[in-house]
Parts: sequence; structure tokens; C-alpha cells
Amino acid sequence: RYNGKTMCIPELYYWCMPEETRELAKKAGLLYCMQLFCREASEPGSAPSQPRPETALIEALPADELPPSNFPAILINCGGWRPYTDVQGRTWHVDTYYQGGNTENYYNFDTPIARTADQELYKSERWGDFRYTIPLASNGTYQVILHQSELFINDSDGRLFDVKMQGKSVFTDVNLCSLGFGQKFTALTIQTSQEVLVGTLVNEFVSQKNNAKVSGIEIRGPIDQSREASNDVG
Repeated sequence: RYNGKTMCIPELYYWCMPEETRELAKKAGLLYCMQLFCREASEPGSAPSQPRPETALIEALPADELPPSNFPAILINCGGWRPYTDVQGRTWHVDTYYQGGNTENYYNFDTPIARTADQELYKSERWGDFRYTIPLASNGTYQVILHQSELFINDSDGRLFDVKMQGKSVFTDVNLCSLGFGQKFTALTIQTSQEVLVGTLVNEFVSQKNNAKVSGIEIRGPIDQSREASNDVG
């Protein structure tokens, strides 16, 4: 035990380091590795931990590098209590189609969000464990873009969460500070393609460490039908 808290040996070793050494270890991710080891170590008589599902590599793109699209789009201002018109002239709807979670906005926050001209969009969020069940006009393959920015957590390993779509894991251990090039207040996008067969797209956000969150959801498509229509015209 250390300061009244029960710890395993690796974590106890970390807290016994000099303060300067702890800070270096923390920045290098050593504390997170120790905590993960302790969390995954099975207690006597307990069931072994389940392996994490294999998912796609998370590739983040700065929001100001996201290319525009001619596909129809559904735009949701997550956590936003008012519509928002972005620099492209597109209207993001007031937060809707959600179940669970909490909301927060920082519209009066003075710190600018880097890598975007759409400041308001990235200063609101839905957080916690929640899902969005979004009706679509037709089935097909859609491009799903999650708009994100870290507004609260300072540590590079301070927030981890998973994203499921249509009940299947798509991204695991999303770490916004790492994806945001090691910085808070950086607008970024995470995207994937998703086939929809039942007229509804379900996006589920599951907290692993602290809270899952999202600032905006953009759904473009259906991409396959749009391409077919384009080919027919040509």
C-alpha cells in the first residue's frame, strides 16, 4: 500500500521514483503501461481477461486537411444546443439521434482550437457512454467521419475509448491527445467506411479510461450509389 492505496509492484515502483523521474516516465507512457499491466493481471480464482478485438488502424487527419465532398451528408453538432453553419456553408444540426451520455460546450472558451476555422463545432461535445442511432434514406456504403478535439485531458494517456458501428468494434483505445499530435485543443477527424443494410447507422462510444467523447458526426453517402449515379450520367 502507498498513501492508503493498494497497488501492484510495478505501479508502486513508479510512485517511489523521484518526482523528476516520474514526470519523464509519465511523458514516455511508462505509468500507463504499469497501470495496464496491473489491470490485466488476473487475481487468483478470477477469470482471465478477454483479448481486445482487432480493429482498423486509427489514422487521424487534421480537420483543415479533410477534403470537401459532393456526396450528400448528414451533419450532427454533438453536444451543441444550436445549429452551426461551417465555413463551407453547410448546416450542422442540433445534437440529435443520441441515447445516453452528457453534453458540454465551451463556446466562451478563449483558447483557440488549432487546425480548423470552425471553432464552435469543436468546442462542444457529448461524453460518457452513449450511442447515436441515425436513420438513413437508403442502404449502401457510407463514409463516417468523427470530428474530435481534446478539451479537457492533459495527459497523453488520460483518455481511452472504443467506437463500435453496427454492433462491431471499429476503433479501440482511441487516444485523442496522441492522435492530435500530442496536443490538446487540436481539431482532428477519424474516418471509416460502413456498410448499412437496415436503413440505420448505429455509432456506439464506449469508455475505457475516463470518458468517450465526440464533437461532430458527419455521414457522407451512400458512396456506392452516388458513384453509380455519376457513372450512369457519364
